[in-house]
Amino acid sequence: MKKLIHIGFPKCASTTLQENLFNLSSEILYIGVTLLQNGAYEDLSLKLINSIKNKDEEKIKNCIDEVNFIHSKYPDKILIFSNESMIYYLDAYIYNKYFKNYELILFIRSPVSFITSKYKQYLRGFGTKFTKLININEYINYLDEENLNEYVLFLNLQKNIIQKKIHIFQYEDIFKKNQKFFSKISLIFNIDKNKVLTLFEKFDSNPGLLHIDYLYFKIQTIPILSNLIVSKKLSVFRKIIKRLVPKKKKNFKLNKYEIYKINNMYYKDYTSILNSIDD
Repeated sequence: MKKLIHIGFPKCASTTLQENLFNLSSEILYIGVTLLQNGAYEDLSLKLINSIKNKDEEKIKNCIDEVNFIHSKYPDKILIFSNESMIYYLDAYIYNKYFKNYELILFIRSPVSFITSKYKQYLRGFGTKFTKLININEYINYLDEENLNEYVLFLNLQKNIIQKKIHIFQYEDIFKKNQKFFSKISLIFNIDKNKVLTLFEKFDSNPGLLHIDYLYFKIQTIPILSNLIVSKKLSVFRKIIKRLVPKKKKNFKLNKYEIYKINNMYYKDYTSILNSIDD
């Protein structure tokens, strides 16, 4: 049975796919992580992604040998290795040497929507991963300075890998209820289309981030809240939380300049990927 490798992008329904499609389908042997459930091979998938990240070929080979051994026990299942961070770590050399028989799966998202979602995720993680709170314009500059362009990373990989069976899905098709999108998923992952439709019927693009723009202005209070939790002053903590969270949720919105800046940086590469879709 065929082997698939899902490499990203992040913020493109990865959790939904991993939790409710790859991990729960009887037709799939899933090698990957889950957030809400216990995946059977999470430790192996983490070892594999870390070995790829560190370019440790001995560990990569050991992990691949283990994956192949597991697959040999379930030869009728589709093997899927899924990690949305792979877009940052997987290069053509590693792909051609260890994954040349794996068909490549990619979910992409239009630039403005994608960068906005990444920025909201940055805000959510602020305080644990970053030392400075920056606005969306500064965040765009940061991505530019660090050359964090997932579209270019994929185009470079696509150009240099031997494997030509590449399946690209557009994130926006979920909300458009594009039947071709659902049929394509059903065909590639060998899952009944009705199950696919049911999976995405109530898909929500991370509702917890809807009012993060409001909390952005209040986020400086996090250290204070942490101290309150540690000191067990929970009644005070609850009162502050109640004041922080607005009754009406607001969506984060970019201004025209920020939209122009994002499109100027990414749209050409995004359309290049779209133009390469042939299935």
